[in-house]
Amino acid sequence: ALRYDVEAFEAWFARRPLRVLARAMVVGYELGAIGLGVAARAGERRRRARAFTETLTRLGPAYIKLGQVMSTRADVFPVEYVEELAKLQDALPPSDLATSLETLERELGISIDFFEKFEPTPVAAASLAQVYRATLPGGHEVAIKLQRPGLAELVALDAVILRRFVGVVGKWRNFKSDVVGIVDELVGRIFEEMDYSKEAESCERFREMYAANGDAGVGLAGLVYAPRVVDFLSTPTVLTMEWVQGLRLTDVSLMQSRGITPKEVLDRGLRASLHQLLSSGFMHTDPHPGNLLVAENGGLTYLDFGMTVEVPIETRRAMVRGLIGFVNRDARGLVDDLKVMDFLPPNVDRAAAEEALRSVFAGESTTKVRNSNDFMGVVSQLSTALMKHGFRLPPYFSRILRALAALEGTATTIDPSFRVVDRSYPFVLSRVLSDRSPEMRESLRRLLLSDDGSIRYKRLLVSGERATENGEEEARRATKVAMEDALKFLLSERGESTRQKLIDDFVAALETL
Repeated sequence: ALRYDVEAFEAWFARRPLRVLARAMVVGYELGAIGLGVAARAGERRRRARAFTETLTRLGPAYIKLGQVMSTRADVFPVEYVEELAKLQDALPPSDLATSLETLERELGISIDFFEKFEPTPVAAASLAQVYRATLPGGHEVAIKLQRPGLAELVALDAVILRRFVGVVGKWRNFKSDVVGIVDELVGRIFEEMDYSKEAESCERFREMYAANGDAGVGLAGLVYAPRVVDFLSTPTVLTMEWVQGLRLTDVSLMQSRGITPKEVLDRGLRASLHQLLSSGFMHTDPHPGNLLVAENGGLTYLDFGMTVEVPIETRRAMVRGLIGFVNRDARGLVDDLKVMDFLPPNVDRAAAEEALRSVFAGESTTKVRNSNDFMGVVSQLSTALMKHGFRLPPYFSRILRALAALEGTATTIDPSFRVVDRSYPFVLSRVLSDRSPEMRESLRRLLLSDDGSIRYKRLLVSGERATENGEEEARRATKVAMEDALKFLLSERGESTRQKLIDDFVAALETL
């Protein structure tokens, strides 16, 4: 299996100094030209951002992936760069056919004549791999994902050059961040994505999670798919899967002509991502339109499982509480949740951080804040409010943010009125209502009860209405669980003040009547 081994790479290329020098000159020339362009066009940030994006594309896989990671760091880079890098196309011309076929035959240990039919032109060619369409003996069509020949050595070479470069720059500029560690994390991710044995496992795990008899929640089981892996034709550098037919997520007119409602498909995609992030803890983190197909029944098929993330239960609960706290402007609870998620350091000045959040929530901040109708806007608001208090994006969250940003971009392209955060709220509420953990029950009490124990009736009514948007059956189940726990709370010692407030409110209502 492929593995990112810094010491092995350094030793390998130490014996090939001319190879390192040649590649370093190419990289230096490309990035240097951008530097000269910056000096020549001061103030034209948008144009510089486009030029930077084009340069990363020319430099190849490691730099394309670097740009994709940078596009999720709205807390670090100017908005023009974030927006241009988000458009970064992970597509390159296909490799030489003869070399590709020779690599495929060597990896699988079979002749290309084994296949009834093999289409020589790739149906897709990205920075790390290219995909061919073929037919097995017996007529079953498959998609063969072949890693680009020589890719591992090229990425390893770029890793060596990048580590040396950022190490020198980091010492020169006295960066507080571990910039060499950031490069190691980035290149380590690329090597993970290049291990197709791991991708095969992720694909099968995802497919089983959404099987018709799976426990994927109302409206998802049997309507979210992943291709079956053909094990005997798969290796760490070759992945063979069943060929899947479907419409592109952006083919709005075709969907409508076949009786499929695009907005329902968007809702299903959003619910699937939220289910993966907040319920199962296993998330596909690259759901852009090229990796999603729409079936005849409106279901979604996910492709390309090279980028996934595992989210622990404690972090998932903190995310739910954090989104509830953000929407309801609960600065006190939000600071605690951001510490659990590692967005804030453990020793943060809690009172100062709460006050900074309240200032931004109230619109009193002097810093311009992005609209919070999308998740990037939420991160932007939090970053604006808390940057002076040690706010940072933890490494695991950059993948999650990339997934949510891709989903948001697709949704707003198809339906400009689609508000991702707003549409997420019913699912988040249903998670709060159905999760009986002490932390989530405390979050629910914080949402519905004032500090003195009185009930926030407006929030109670709104929460009930919004929870039903996640599906009547699921809402009934979640509400039943919540009502059982609410009765236990009211009859407990802790519920004494709320019982008294409830009686007072009931008497006041009778008097008014």
